[in-house]
Amino acid sequence: MGLDLRVDTGDLHLLALKLGIWIVLMIVVLVIVERLVPRFLRGFFRAAFALGGIYLFAIWLS
Repeated sequence: MGLDLRVDTGDLHLLALKLGIWIVLMIVVLVIVERLVPRFLRGFFRAAFALGGIYLFAIWLS
């Protein structure tokens, strides 16, 4: 009897795909913020989109 070294990756590939999609969407949102939002509001919108994106991504994964 040999040692069983198989690893159950489960949903690892699906989670990696979700992360990739989410990163692309966050980049698109940040580009839109940089183009359309006035300069004095950019910091606020960057923080709001980043925190909202992290929150929604956590909900999506769970």
